[in-house]
Amino acid sequence: MKNATSLQARRLLRGFTLVEIMVVVTIIGLLAAIALPALQSVQQSAQNSRFVSDLRTYAQAFETYAMEHGTWPTSTITRNESSALTSHNILRPSESSNG
Repeated sequence: MKNATSLQARRLLRGFTLVEIMVVVTIIGLLAAIALPALQSVQQSAQNSRFVSDLRTYAQAFETYAMEHGTWPTSTITRNESSALTSHNILRPSESSNG
């Protein structure tokens, strides 16, 4: 009986084996591999939401200006800047010809 009790005590005090630690590290790695793309997706979604919000703010500011002055603000983009914006897909060609 005394032997069984000391065997149980030794099992409680022995700590973790290398295999147990490797299993835990593998599980944590798998969870991180699953969570990372989801986190990046949420980050991209937040950036897109902020971009849309900023565009709405600019649109509201332009419309307020137009209401107060009776005309839209003049463009300060030169022809070279306009073609640079078009070539980098910032503006579609039909939009760049208006300004």
